[in-house]
Amino acid sequence: MRRSLKTRLATYKIPQTMKVVDQIPRNAMGKINKKQLVLAVFADEFSGDES
Repeated sequence: MRRSLKTRLATYKIPQTMKVVDQIPRNAMGKINKKQLVLAVFADEFSGDES
């Protein structure tokens, strides 16, 4: 994927990490729920102690 993006995007726009999700969470209006998406994708990083 990076090879394909490299020919189409500026280097700084190519993501450092990519994660695949089964389903993208949407709100009642059908728009992507970004807060829930971030929580779902990075759940393992948010599950630790934040003290």
